[in-house]
Amino acid sequence: AALVAEVDGTLAVPTPTPPAPATSLASPSVWKTVCLLEVVSILWIPLCPWTRTQQVSSCGSGFIIDRRRILTNNHVVANAIDVRVRPHGSAKRYAAKVTTYGPDVDLAVVEIEESVADDFWKSVGDTEPVELSESLPALQETVQALGFPTGGRTICVTEGVVSRVDSIELTPPADTTLVIQIDAAINPGNSGG
Repeated sequence: AALVAEVDGTLAVPTPTPPAPATSLASPSVWKTVCLLEVVSILWIPLCPWTRTQQVSSCGSGFIIDRRRILTNNHVVANAIDVRVRPHGSAKRYAAKVTTYGPDVDLAVVEIEESVADDFWKSVGDTEPVELSESLPALQETVQALGFPTGGRTICVTEGVVSRVDSIELTPPADTTLVIQIDAAINPGNSGG
């Protein structure tokens, strides 16, 4: 129901304020923070701990955050025995390691190996790390998904809107977690971007 007020004997109906134009869309300078992660992983078989599966190669995306770290999805680097990171716009790959992971929220932090860290950070230059927001996006807010789709060596950008903000129950012993649903296309390999 619209609020109606009487002003000087006439009815005044407030007009809805149009949403502010999206200013947080990713610009080409933000694209420089997106990295391709090439991962080799194995899976230990719990019922036969002396055996493991064959090595599997996969790739995903991640982006540079503060303190020389890269944030990605946990499923991108799960069971990794080798992680290589290629910054956007570069052909060179740098050895990296998973330092923190949270399977319950599907997030992981990767750091470049010390022996090649200086070269990596020189190659990305003065790229500003992505700042993580402390607030939730509004419904219908425009968002972009950036990443390296499987089979490609160049960045892919898709655009959409936030269509849902909710919390879901996780598998015990975890509690609940916040989820944000977007309608931008997420191509295989874009995970983590």
